[in-house]
Amino acid sequence: MTFPESEACLAHTQSLNPGNDETILIEFDNEGALVTWPRSQSLIDVLNSTDSNYVPEPLIARTSKGWVTLNDGVFRGSSSSSLSHSELRFRYRHAINAGRNGRDYSEINGLTSKIDGLAEWAKMWPIETELKFDDTQNKLIEISVTAKNLPPKHLPGELSPQLETYSLYKPAEYDEATSISGALVYRTHSEFLTSWQDHETSHQMMADLMTLAYGRACRFTIESARRTDDELIRKGQTVQQWRDAFAPAAHRKKAPSEKASTNISPLFHLNETDSNKLEYWLSPRSPWRRALNIAVSTYFSGNLTSEMKYINVAIALESLGYSIGRCLSSPKSQLRTFNDQLRQVVRLVGEPTMSIITKSSTTDSWITEAGNAYNGLKHANRKATDWRVADEMAKQGLALIRAWTAIELGVDAEVVHDRLRIH
Repeated sequence: MTFPESEACLAHTQSLNPGNDETILIEFDNEGALVTWPRSQSLIDVLNSTDSNYVPEPLIARTSKGWVTLNDGVFRGSSSSSLSHSELRFRYRHAINAGRNGRDYSEINGLTSKIDGLAEWAKMWPIETELKFDDTQNKLIEISVTAKNLPPKHLPGELSPQLETYSLYKPAEYDEATSISGALVYRTHSEFLTSWQDHETSHQMMADLMTLAYGRACRFTIESARRTDDELIRKGQTVQQWRDAFAPAAHRKKAPSEKASTNISPLFHLNETDSNKLEYWLSPRSPWRRALNIAVSTYFSGNLTSEMKYINVAIALESLGYSIGRCLSSPKSQLRTFNDQLRQVVRLVGEPTMSIITKSSTTDSWITEAGNAYNGLKHANRKATDWRVADEMAKQGLALIRAWTAIELGVDAEVVHDRLRIH
């Protein structure tokens, strides 16, 4: 079963009254799976029901294409008529192509996703293309495509993340063209069953890292999940089974207003980072998660006004400065204001790089300008911030966060400084 299989599909599941099967409707969308469950129930029975808010967890069903397990569900209401017909509605975030063995995929041993920009950042390309030209005629005469699965690259982290390539070949049928495709995926593993959320957080942090490395919206798409107690047995041997999965990324639903260019290079690459610092970053308990999630969300909100964009960026800088202060054990008395917290970030980036990011005469004056602009948006008793100022401050604030990210991950400050000139 491939997700989403279609806009909607019919499925059979065990009844809320044990012993019977019932038909349900599953609709896949950008929030997950919406289940509509018709019931033969009178209006009085519905009103008197004490378990109307009960959510089947997991919900296991059979479709025409195979089994599906739905997890992380919430009750979305009900409706009824005088004709002894009622409908229950449930919303589930995770759909997995599994179910025959009745496993609950809210806890898993592995998760796989595709992340925008990851192959370029990691310098792992499963597809290589070579073009040959006839110089005399200025004409393309040959295209050579090589698909190669590269050795997996192991990354540091408690969920044993690694990068894996794969290639797909589709031979021509009738008048169709032959196609070769490849991708790099991000995979997390845990020996013991671990919450889906912990696995997903690591994927989110890697996707956020790509967004900050490229300065554009980079999404991650969940592809598969694994439980070691839900494997195939073939000829007496256990076969590792990655189940197709569908789980739309939280808060990453809308496309940016402008289509990102595909030839943008990242501010830094994997081989320029420090492995210990990268491990810290990818941890589900990363102290940077909250602040950077706010910053990254700005890239996915193409319809924000300049004022709202800067408020988002300023909140992210405020949160980041606070987190840095906690990690450095700075006394709370030294982090009283937005300017104090902003200074924590600026200090780690350094004066030379700040001179590229800002248009102010000094770093201290920029901090003051940034604070005044933020207060002008928040407080009615302050001078209002012009939208052009807010727009510029948002751009500079995001550039500051990107520079801090690179340096925090161990990238040489001079490298960051030089690349910001052309980024």
